Amino acid sequence: MKTIWLTATTVIVALLFMTGCSTRFVDFQPLKLQEGAQNKLIPAPELVTPDYLNRVKAVLDFYGQPYRTNATGGLLINAKLARDEELVWNYSKKALDDAFIEQARKFKTPSAPK
Repeated sequence: MKTIWLTATTVIVALLFMTGCSTRFVDFQPLKLQEGAQNKLIPAPELVTPDYLNRVKAVLDFYGQPYRTNATGGLLINAKLARDEELVWNYSKKALDDAFIEQARKFKTPSAPK
């Protein structure tokens, strides 16, 4: 009986470790600030163009954030990053800043192909 409990515990710990260590990627959704009585961050799907996504990749490369692209050319970011709305908003704004993009492309080499 003791061996069964030990084996079961080992399997559970291993599964928890593998689940916790895996990186899940989700679709990148740019955000913008909606100003008003209560400022809030809202999705900005109108920004999603191939050029914009290339600029976002430059921002992510500059800050060392992992990303992937899917079969349709969509951008996938780490789920943990996607939950940080203020940081996603910051990256969304930086992708629109020509001076920053020029600097990011000049000083940061791209990540390994994804």
